[in-house]
Amino acid sequence: MSVKDIKEGWLNYMKRAIGRRSLDEKLSLEVEKRAKICSDCPYLKVISKSNNRIFWGMCKRCGCVFPALVYSPSKSCPENKWNSIPDDKLS
Repeated sequence: MSVKDIKEGWLNYMKRAIGRRSLDEKLSLEVEKRAKICSDCPYLKVISKSNNRIFWGMCKRCGCVFPALVYSPSKSCPENKWNSIPDDKLS
């Protein structure tokens, strides 16, 4: 995961968490798809749970922190389960 991926992921995660600024609708839909894929992936090491939902985890393949990794548009899955989102596809 690059510094750009980390910055994008956490910034977008925090935007959604505090609710001040909503995420791009296309990114929000993609985040939901990515999170579902990661939740079902055997490479996701769950660190903590809340009400049977994954709250915090880490990908054992790329070392990325979940959920931030799914919020980074430029990130792609090392197992090719989902791709990065080109800038022209957002907004």
